[in-house]
Amino acid sequence: MSTSLHTLQVEILRYNNVISLRNVATNIFILRQTASTIATDLLSRQNTSILANLSVFPGLLEQYNIRYTEKWVKRIDENFLEYYYGLKPALNIPHPSPSQSASFPYIYHKFFSGDVSGMIAESIFIYFLDHLGININLIGHLRPMKQRNAYQPDYVIWDGSNAIKTLIQNPQFQPPLYAEVKGSTGGIDPSKISKAFTQLNNVLISNTDSGLAFIVFKDSQRVSYTGAIIEVTI
Repeated sequence: MSTSLHTLQVEILRYNNVISLRNVATNIFILRQTASTIATDLLSRQNTSILANLSVFPGLLEQYNIRYTEKWVKRIDENFLEYYYGLKPALNIPHPSPSQSASFPYIYHKFFSGDVSGMIAESIFIYFLDHLGININLIGHLRPMKQRNAYQPDYVIWDGSNAIKTLIQNPQFQPPLYAEVKGSTGGIDPSKISKAFTQLNNVLISNTDSGLAFIVFKDSQRVSYTGAIIEVTI
């Protein structure tokens, strides 16, 4: 499958409710309940609006991958096509077959990689921001901090133009904008939304601060990826 002749569609949604972290992040039960509600809404397209129907050119996606994603995963253009369509190569199964030798459970197909899914999601996020006209030269990937309760979000965005403000409903917003990206090859795991909110809560300080959780997922009704923007404030 050529990576140079295909453009694939990715719908980008906005979750219409701005999430106040002051109201959810300090109570683990409310945090999990809120994340579960958002996941359900996104899958059913409730409380959402369409921001863009993004035509993704895989070769360009690889360029964003090279410059803007965290992990050393190459050829996102090729991986994107395979993950987009859910192509899982079959593995060799020796004889006797598993039915004849039940004590040896074989793997029939390759598994998708969480690292690759994450880098696809980050690349789609940058692709989307560039599509909006945001100056991607003003975007940096933050260094991951692994200390307990000290996780940072993925990105800081210094662009304060009208393009970035199309994503923000907070009337007091001032740059920078922080963003955390989560990706999946299946449905939405609410725990990933909870984790994104916790990471953003570590950097949002004042009423002028805003953050974005960008969730990339696939559901049983669609082959293609969907991206969703969730705005958070303190």
